[in-house]
Amino acid sequence: MHATHEDLIEVPQLAVLDALHSVLDSAVALVVVQHPEIAENDGLVGLPPEVWVADHLAVAMRDLQRLILRYREAALDDSRYRMRMHRFNRGPITPPTPPGHAA
Repeated sequence: MHATHEDLIEVPQLAVLDALHSVLDSAVALVVVQHPEIAENDGLVGLPPEVWVADHLAVAMRDLQRLILRYREAALDDSRYRMRMHRFNRGPITPPTPPGHAA
């Protein structure tokens, strides 16, 4: 996930959110390397509490990444929508004056 120059002009906060997304990738990888049991599908029954918390942490970090992506899409959509509306709404729309009436 890398914001383009145009994206950053429209939504500058994407720079920090892109960095956070990348850091979360590394953090999840490190947690899984430290606790490979959480990557297995056998469940966590009988494992120490640290492994349970590591699993919840990894899931929460992935959830945060998904939220960052959703925010990114929504913010860019909103910014582009506002730019389109600004281009088309340069002033109030007034009805034409009927012939024979003073303006």
